[in-house]
Amino acid sequence: MNLPVDFEQKVKLPPAVNGRSYPYQISARDLMQDFRYAALQVDQTEVSGLSLEETINSDGTRSVKLAGEATGGGSDIEHPFRVLIIDGRWVCQLGNVYDVNNDTTLLAEYITSSEDRGSFFLKITRDESSRAITNAEIIFNMGGIESTSTHQYTELAKVNYLNTDDPYIEQLVFQEIYANEELVVVNGEFRLQNYQMLNRNNYAPPA
Repeated sequence: MNLPVDFEQKVKLPPAVNGRSYPYQISARDLMQDFRYAALQVDQTEVSGLSLEETINSDGTRSVKLAGEATGGGSDIEHPFRVLIIDGRWVCQLGNVYDVNNDTTLLAEYITSSEDRGSFFLKITRDESSRAITNAEIIFNMGGIESTSTHQYTELAKVNYLNTDDPYIEQLVFQEIYANEELVVVNGEFRLQNYQMLNRNNYAPPA
């Protein structure tokens, strides 16, 4: 934090002859500048039903908390694979799946579900020999799903309490998916493992 007045620098100044300035005497005006700069200013603008609320306690200290009730359920920001509620049904919006191995992009269409709880998953289908992604789709399932050499599953969001005043949406993916596979060793055996990259490109190791 860069305060308006740096007291560490002030005390290093040469002593004044009359002793009425730094480093022997601190300016009240300089202190107030720093106090005003460091004081928390509470912005009470409401966002999606929530705002900051400031309370002055009996001992003079202040506390700030988030007040109100969130509206809508889920994120208000558009992004791939966003889950929200439309007409009393869960909706998982479409998103792109980028096949890093083969430099291609597939579109996973949106789906809806009227189940009270469960999870949305991205289901990737691969060619057994080339490992290219041949299909990408979003599915809804009540529990976890294990991946195989043909189909790999990535959980996109968990949902619950559809028909209540407080629906629950836990969004797990917020951007397009860059899908890849890696070869791992598990208990001395080679296995393939699906994983998601943070960017599209890969590159050769150093020579």
